Amino acid sequence: MASSDSIAVAGTAPGPGTGSGPDEGALGPAVGTAILMMAIIQVGLVVKGNAPVLDGVLIDPDGYMRLARVA
Repeated sequence: MASSDSIAVAGTAPGPGTGSGPDEGALGPAVGTAILMMAIIQVGLVVKGNAPVLDGVLIDPDGYMRLARVA
C-alpha cells in the first residue's frame, strides 16, 4: 500500500487560473490608460492642425476605396 506522502492531490499544482500569472484586476486600468493616452494624442493632433484627414488626405488606399464605394 502506498504511503500518504507519495499520493498527489489533484488541483494543488500551480497552473492556469491558480494565481501564478499577472493579476487580472490590473488589466482594466492598463487598458483604460492606453485608451486615454490615444485620445489625448488624437486631440492634440487635431488642435495643432497635424491631422491629415481634416485636409482631405486619407492615410492609405483602403480609405480612398471606401470613400469611392460610399460616394
